[in-house]
Amino acid sequence: MSLLNAELPPISRVGRACVRSVFFALSVLFLLPASGEASPITFTHQGSGSGTLNGVAFEPSSFVITATGDTSTVADLGLVYLAEHTSASISITGVGSVDFVTPTATFVN
Repeated sequence: MSLLNAELPPISRVGRACVRSVFFALSVLFLLPASGEASPITFTHQGSGSGTLNGVAFEPSSFVITATGDTSTVADLGLVYLAEHTSASISITGVGSVDFVTPTATFVN
């Protein structure tokens, strides 16, 4: 069976949020200045999930990841673009907000 004929499951709420994030990021990449000037850029990723934070478990909750960077760091990797972040944080409903301490990036295809 080819991939073109395969049945795909319906897109979940999280899937739709990811599609919107990718569409937004692509829109931003196409609006980058043609002159090569660097500009600030903000990425926002939304969804819901459960997990642990600092060893404390939490039930399914909405989250928002906000990352900032500079358009000068956008790299064309062939099939995808990579935008390195200068900072990133996550806000989880009912849990709180935390800054990422490891480097992060957004990939856009």
